[in-house]
Amino acid sequence: MYLLIETNLSSFHTLIEQFNEEDRKSNYIHYPLQLERYLQEGNYNKILHNNYNNNSSLPSVWYQPFLDRLTNTIRDDIAECASSAYNTLTVPAALKMMMFDNITTLNKYIMEKNLPWIIENNTTIRLKTVEKSKPEIDALQLMKNTTSYASELEKIV
Repeated sequence: MYLLIETNLSSFHTLIEQFNEEDRKSNYIHYPLQLERYLQEGNYNKILHNNYNNNSSLPSVWYQPFLDRLTNTIRDDIAECASSAYNTLTVPAALKMMMFDNITTLNKYIMEKNLPWIIENNTTIRLKTVEKSKPEIDALQLMKNTTSYASELEKIV
């Protein structure tokens, strides 16, 4: 479960490969595999819905803290994608997308994560994106390196 939370799917798959087929059928292993499948599909709603409406499907109560953290990871991903895709979003759409019960919990999330979102009149959210600086590329140095690599490759051939 920890590897899923950290979105370290390659290590998760490596670990799963170490189990035999019968072990994978165990509910303790099958449940994280099911969550991983939902993550791969991008079907975040099933994970969020599972966390809040169907806790009886957890193999153990010890899975709940991991599922809560996975929910936060998913919400962070949704918030990042929403900031990139939209300039504005209605509050009901944001609540549904991130599966919050009310605007208070959404506002608390925005404050905790220091998102540059502004809620206007409790109806619209203006999604400001933080501009990431693009790295400077020295074109002349890049051309020199490429030419050097090409000549070295020519010497080898």
